Amino acid sequence: MHKLLKILLVIQICISIISCEHKSGTDEDHFEGLVVQYNFQAKKYELVNKKIYSLDKPRSLNSNIAKFFYKVEADVDLDYETPVQLNLIKTSDDLYVAKDVSSLKSISSYKIYEDYYDLNKKLGILTYSTWPKKVVIDGVDGKNTNNAFHFPSRTSTFYLPFDPNDVPASLNPGVIAHEESHGLFYNQVVEDSNISDSLYMANSELLKINHRTSVKCLRKLTCGNLKSLYKNTKVESQIGLEIFATTLDNMEHNHTVLKALDEGFADYAGYVFTKVPNFLSATLGYESESGRFNRVVGSSLNEPLPSVDQLQAIIDGVKGKSNVHSSSLPPSYKMLSRSTSELLTLSYRMAGQVSSLLNMLSKNIDYADMPSNLTKEEYFLKLVTKSLSNMKKVLFAKYTSEKISFDDFFKSVLDVKIVTSNTCSILADNISDDITVEGCVK
Repeated sequence: MHKLLKILLVIQICISIISCEHKSGTDEDHFEGLVVQYNFQAKKYELVNKKIYSLDKPRSLNSNIAKFFYKVEADVDLDYETPVQLNLIKTSDDLYVAKDVSSLKSISSYKIYEDYYDLNKKLGILTYSTWPKKVVIDGVDGKNTNNAFHFPSRTSTFYLPFDPNDVPASLNPGVIAHEESHGLFYNQVVEDSNISDSLYMANSELLKINHRTSVKCLRKLTCGNLKSLYKNTKVESQIGLEIFATTLDNMEHNHTVLKALDEGFADYAGYVFTKVPNFLSATLGYESESGRFNRVVGSSLNEPLPSVDQLQAIIDGVKGKSNVHSSSLPPSYKMLSRSTSELLTLSYRMAGQVSSLLNMLSKNIDYADMPSNLTKEEYFLKLVTKSLSNMKKVLFAKYTSEKISFDDFFKSVLDVKIVTSNTCSILADNISDDITVEGCVK
């Protein structure tokens, strides 16, 4: 954060030399503020004057777009918290300038949210997620840092403190679009499906089990946190019965896929918003350098997404249940099965493939109806967003009883009107299951 401190010092010196506090009455509805932006190409921060149109009062970060809060625990209901009040000075040329680092970060982040709102409005998808966004800057979450997460059941996004040498998530427009797209995905795919909030949370915890170190009774739900989590779900009556083992296997497989789709869609949305394929690396560079991070929105896949049977073999390998040297598995998945002990890592690995496949498809669909003011990527994001709710039907049909495939997802989000022969070829080459997308099956 020392880079931001240096910027703030420059601001203070400039204020003291060339301007003074402007005393002329009330705050305007539209005003100009000094914000800090990260330039991905130059890999540096820049100070920019920006018009901010959505705040009734410049010093109160509370609007129909977003409400900002400081240092709040993740389990707090933000509806009862006081929004951020900025410490700003209004210069003689009517420019609002932050007087401390927190205010500078907050007003700069708010401007990104305003731009993100404008993109959603441009695409006609405002109603597909909840507004205003509830945002916590430098949130307190125990001892955790270097992270950002969306809490779907509370429609809240938390940005934790970051190492000084990395771009804070709250100042990375790609990360902001990524996190808020989780909320959109949840609204369209999960909410009001047969996955309750409590079941969603329980199955999310299922993916975090370290199968090398956890005691066996945890996975069998005879001890630990998972047992209590499932006691609050609709599958509670099955616990202790033989049928629950099959239900749990299906949910484990399907939640691994669902997490990959959620993360992949969020990565693609961040790419469309920033036009930067590796926007995450500016914030998560420490993971990139350690070899744990591979989430660049690419234009090709090294290997196709696994079929249902392949994915189950990989999951079994992660859990130490089978021989992962099966010839049916791609080389990197054999390696992953041997090297990781959490299914969440597998979901993240596949998320990079999903986002890249979305990117590839965006360049090869029928654009006959595309408005002239949209790019191909923007138009494709719009179309996918408007079709996401079709995945809810898949969840109703399969989530607890049958394994979901990646073909199920693309069959849900690709309208036959935009499918071309290239679309079908790309899907066939990059998904190991049979392709049943309408327009590809003759």
